[in-house]
Amino acid sequence: MSRKHQQRYYNTQMDCIWEAVSRVCNVPSDVIVSPRRFDEWKMARFYFFYFARITTNVTWVQMGLYAGGRDHTSAMHGYREICNYLDLDKTVRKRVQEIEKILEGRMLQGEETFGREKNLQNGFL
Repeated sequence: MSRKHQQRYYNTQMDCIWEAVSRVCNVPSDVIVSPRRFDEWKMARFYFFYFARITTNVTWVQMGLYAGGRDHTSAMHGYREICNYLDLDKTVRKRVQEIEKILEGRMLQGEETFGREKNLQNGFL
């Protein structure tokens, strides 16, 4: 598979994840590239980094670039924050479950397969 095709595939996956996150967090779709640090927007980006990490093989650098040219450490920080909050905060746990339902629903409806299943289908794993 060519590098260009692989990049397009990853962007499609991340578009699906961001759409689900923005719907659950009730934030505008252009928030991911915004430099603003409002709490709701920041947490939405953190959810995105968390789901991009657990459902794709996208690198930290690619996640940061997708999220408006952020550094790879921003993506790592967002992922770790959600992991830490999962045990402590019921609201975070509930939102993660809601996002998971949306993403699983997409896979079941056949709109778009993505994540580890698609990687397995395409021989990436």
